[in-house]
Amino acid sequence: MIKELKILEIFTLLIFNVLLYNNIYIIIINTMAIYLGMYSFKIFEEDIGATPSEIIIRYLFGFITASFMIFLISLFSAQLLQNYNLLKIFISSFISIPVLHLLFFKYERKYIKPLRYVVYGKKNYYKNILEEITKKSRGNIVFIGYIETLEELEFYNNNVNYDRLLIANPYISDKMKKYIEKRNIKKEYITSIAERFLKRIPLKIMYSFEEYYKIYFSEKEEPKLKRVIDILFSVVLLIIFSPVMLLISIVILLESGFPLVFRQKRFGKNQMPFEMIKFRTMDKKGKILKSGKLIRKTRVDEVLQFINVIKGDMSIVGPRPEIEKFHNQMLRNINYYEIRYQTKPGITGWAQIYYKYTQSLEDYKRKTEYDLYYIKNRSIMLDLQIMLKTVETMFFHKGQ
Repeated sequence: MIKELKILEIFTLLIFNVLLYNNIYIIIINTMAIYLGMYSFKIFEEDIGATPSEIIIRYLFGFITASFMIFLISLFSAQLLQNYNLLKIFISSFISIPVLHLLFFKYERKYIKPLRYVVYGKKNYYKNILEEITKKSRGNIVFIGYIETLEELEFYNNNVNYDRLLIANPYISDKMKKYIEKRNIKKEYITSIAERFLKRIPLKIMYSFEEYYKIYFSEKEEPKLKRVIDILFSVVLLIIFSPVMLLISIVILLESGFPLVFRQKRFGKNQMPFEMIKFRTMDKKGKILKSGKLIRKTRVDEVLQFINVIKGDMSIVGPRPEIEKFHNQMLRNINYYEIRYQTKPGITGWAQIYYKYTQSLEDYKRKTEYDLYYIKNRSIMLDLQIMLKTVETMFFHKGQ
């Protein structure tokens, strides 16, 4: 239903902008900019755990992002600049979308029936994953039974009302394939439904569908514009943060003296070692500086890593690089962990905005699942989305 909501959102924004403007060029630019701004901060998702203040802040960030994008585009068009109006953008962002969301989700919970799936696979093997999918889908997807044989599928097909067959076992007999095709049974693989709702690739699913994922990961290429964007963003952000960097340097110098910078061995693309740099937040005895607490909390100690990005050791977006101890430990204990090194490590990443701070082996396994999702689905648009969501993550102090 989220897909239908997004289509409805674009249509509603378009209608509002038609009412506010009389130029088709301005209408299209504003509609798309507002949509992208709102999408970046999860406005199109119903987050049950979000507080009212957090939701308001998300709308505010979406509005600011949209306004900034429209302003940048307007600099190249006198017509757009002349019609640039924050009040109109505010009306489109803060009135049309929240009202439509409220009505849509109330309608969805009350009237729309959930999709009923029959699962081809062992009953308890994916139990926790399927329960999480049901929860993440807000009850719009339910799993009503399990089958392992063609005879069981025939029974469900003849006696039970269900919508789709979920393939949770990659090994399907030719007879079952022919039966599914002949009966026009709608099917979906657990690989796609798990990624769509969980935003990660569970290691258990990765293991079962290993051949599929091996082919996918081996053929995945780095977006060609990624390096250009990395350099441009890094240079601009280093210039913007230069006064902050100067202030941090003075504070650290006054409190603890030299050195100002902390260097540590990390591992990058293809497991090549490099020195990652950040502002020092601890003294020589390993105690956190008074200023270090605030520096860490606001995460401005990471700003120097844009230098690593310019040097080519890191990217702005990617899996976080680990210290040597954890790097070696996780390679030994987590299946498919080495896939993280198909791309450069990042200052921020998919796991950082979706998962908590990692403290145990199980945490690292879950974090790896998010990293695998990013590597499989990485693109320029996903990178931009992660950059924008990182602002939100920093604001609410979520993630790592």
